[in-house]
Amino acid sequence: MRGGGSVQRSGTRNWNQRGSVIVIVAVSAVFVLGFFTLSLDAGRVYVLKEQLQTAADASALAGASLLPTSPSGAVTAAVNTAVANGVPAADVTAAVTGAAGNQLTVTIVEREPLVFGPLIGISSAQVSAVAGAAIGQLNTFTGLLPLGVEMTTWTTGQTYTLKIGNGSTSNGDLGPVWFGDGSPGATTYEQDLINGTQLPITVGETISTQPGDMVGPTEQGLSARLAACSAAGEASAEGSGSTIVNSPCLMYLPIILPPSGGRTTVTVLGFAAFWLQSVHGGAVTGSFISAVVNGSIGPYVPSTTNLMGVTLDQ
Repeated sequence: MRGGGSVQRSGTRNWNQRGSVIVIVAVSAVFVLGFFTLSLDAGRVYVLKEQLQTAADASALAGASLLPTSPSGAVTAAVNTAVANGVPAADVTAAVTGAAGNQLTVTIVEREPLVFGPLIGISSAQVSAVAGAAIGQLNTFTGLLPLGVEMTTWTTGQTYTLKIGNGSTSNGDLGPVWFGDGSPGATTYEQDLINGTQLPITVGETISTQPGDMVGPTEQGLSARLAACSAAGEASAEGSGSTIVNSPCLMYLPIILPPSGGRTTVTVLGFAAFWLQSVHGGAVTGSFISAVVNGSIGPYVPSTTNLMGVTLDQ
């Protein structure tokens, strides 16, 4: 009897232990399932967050490029850019800020339905992105072409001779320069005419002039740009103005103090933009345009060269 009773009590304990294990396993499975489902939804939310941030950045830059002259236009441009990036207009808020009215903040807020979240009682997540951009006097720029223009008063849309060719001499406005990249001479000069220097150039720093007409490198470098413009169907400066523009025919040039002659150093006073019109016999012509480009900026002051910089500041 004692032996039978002992066996019965042992069997009860085994069943109790098995029942406890089943409960633990069930609870663990729910926990693991919840963690797994949240991880999947968290991944989707992260991807959406990145997409919204990209849209917000682009919207802020596009809108700020119209400041401070057109606050309403800046807001409209920001919203339209967000919509072009797949964001519903109702999810976008844009506001002009800054004492000079030269800053724009864009906020995007969306509710993202969750696929697995409802299994643990969470049906959606709020995803947001904020970006701020400001426009100001261009202080540092990367991508300049190695032609230095002397400061003067230009008229938007008017064509100017930017480089004299064929051995002519003049006290002219521009001439070949070297930014300090590569080695001074024809090879670096031609490559910088094609691609723009990859060195950031800052207002106030000094660069070197390059003596000589550089007829061959000038012809080859800028003819490549004209060919790229023609292939893209860009026959004129359409798209220029108070917008961020990028085209092979756009030449961003350093404004310099008049050189003293021969190889010497000159100070960079600022930057100007010209639309490449022609290159012949080493002579270069271009029309003066207004533009806003991505670049480091200083405090906002009205531009004297019609070339402004815009940058993300948030």
